[in-house]
Amino acid sequence: MKQKWIGLVLAIIAFVLGMTLPIEGLSQQGTMALFTLIGAVCLWVCGTLPLAISGLGCMLVLIVTGVGTANEVVGNFMNTAVLFLIYCFAFGTVFKKTSVSKKVVGAILRLSKGNSKTIALGFMMISCILSFFMHNLAVIAIMMPIGVEILETLEQEKIKSNIGKCLMIGLPIAAMVGGAGTPIGASMNVLVIGMVESMTGQVINFGQWTVLAAPVAIICTWASYFALTRVYKPETLDPERVKLLVADFSALPKLTGREIYTMIVLVVSVILMILGTWVPVLTILNVGLAFLVVATLPGIQLITWKEIVDDVSWEAFIMFGTVNALVGSLLSTGAVAWLSSVLSSSVGGLPVIVILLLFGLITQVLHALCPVGTALSAMVFPAFAAVAMATGAFPIAVVALICAFGFGVQYIIPINLPFIITMGTGYYDTKHSILPGIFPAVVMIVLMAVWFPLCCGFLGL
Repeated sequence: MKQKWIGLVLAIIAFVLGMTLPIEGLSQQGTMALFTLIGAVCLWVCGTLPLAISGLGCMLVLIVTGVGTANEVVGNFMNTAVLFLIYCFAFGTVFKKTSVSKKVVGAILRLSKGNSKTIALGFMMISCILSFFMHNLAVIAIMMPIGVEILETLEQEKIKSNIGKCLMIGLPIAAMVGGAGTPIGASMNVLVIGMVESMTGQVINFGQWTVLAAPVAIICTWASYFALTRVYKPETLDPERVKLLVADFSALPKLTGREIYTMIVLVVSVILMILGTWVPVLTILNVGLAFLVVATLPGIQLITWKEIVDDVSWEAFIMFGTVNALVGSLLSTGAVAWLSSVLSSSVGGLPVIVILLLFGLITQVLHALCPVGTALSAMVFPAFAAVAMATGAFPIAVVALICAFGFGVQYIIPINLPFIITMGTGYYDTKHSILPGIFPAVVMIVLMAVWFPLCCGFLGL
């Protein structure tokens, strides 16, 4: 409760400063827009109000203080990225109805031949790839019971088991990293893609994002596996226990005709989005909306409207719209241009690689201190984007990807919800993720600074 009141007090202070503090080179409306965003972040981080209500309240502040008219502020609420978010949740709901993930885990167990490191790597890679197409919490909901079943069948003791630590720490990391791999993998990606579109009119399509992000996600997952299995060397497993486990997963029934049909529809929707890289009409929004129509058709009905309503995070939906409204106000009032000049004068003389390394480090430090990645991205993205636009040294798409990874993934301090969920299994506690988290965090920061600008050049972004 104390934290909630602190957030409210900080937000009020931010609003008062926005109305009274003169900033050289920035209009009063621009100052108010900037401090309204800061106030929103205070409310979001401290959980003073529900996330959506905090955002809507800050839209009200923009209107009553004259930053924009009601039509102008509300007009910035919706864009294609926000609407596409419904598809992202629906996709995960439909996939969870199949037994495909369990069958893939069974195949990994057979191929591992009892090698505990191979099991850990396979488990993490499956989680990463699943998260390309599903929300990370949905991936954890699918994979955590499978992981616990593996550990219990192998009679692994909680806290003491090293393979238990590898699987249960590796799962949330792989899910978070994999979530950044495609536009539909995490709501954070939808947010930053929407902000790029709002600020520049540029649309990052499915193929471009995936080519840029998927290799980084795979490498970071391997780096996490490498660090975990070096810090916590998995035990040698009892061959008889492994045989029993393989037999259990092998006994799963074959995919039903409906499951096969469901997978065909899911795969086709992803393929169409990839083809959208070259076919303009196949935008992620168009394909996403078409999927929703097809998936709910009579006689097909892979998902019902009630299931869509139940599984969509409407709080996230509204919050993202309010972020768009706040960013739109920053643009229209010149606050982004002001941020651009301030940051450019601070880092303009530095080499591009140093600037991007600093961006990556900043995102990880902030995310370690505050687990609300979407709120942090809403605050930091405009500043980073302003530097990109002012200097012209790197594309704004690089900033979007850095924010998606930096604020979507946390390796060291397990205060994010994915960590908290798997920590509940009892196989590790807070101190166990610190040491093995350092190496993959460094790998990710370096990859973001090197791979993203290089690849963006080839893709014409």
